[in-house]
Amino acid sequence: MLVVKEASGEMFHATATENRQSILRHGLDWRQMGTVPGIAGSREPELPAVFLCESREEIDFFTRMSRLPADIWAVRVDGLRVESGPHGWMILPEPVPPERLRLLQG
Repeated sequence: MLVVKEASGEMFHATATENRQSILRHGLDWRQMGTVPGIAGSREPELPAVFLCESREEIDFFTRMSRLPADIWAVRVDGLRVESGPHGWMILPEPVPPERLRLLQG
């Protein structure tokens, strides 16, 4: 069942540290995915969306999974609509501009 809700506050995204400069320039945008694999090891976007976690504890699952050094980004989601994604994760079906992002851990 698809769940769509208006988000507020901050949610979290993990990605390879190698992506930091691209994210600072383009934001979180699966269309910008280059040669660096995703946090789960995929070489191409799993969905046309940005995967988000609702808590710092939840994002630790992804950073432990990564085979590469990982950054954690806080995403300001006020006014955006997030959807339920595969396996219970939340997704945002639109790119996130850099001004909505804050590097938390890198």
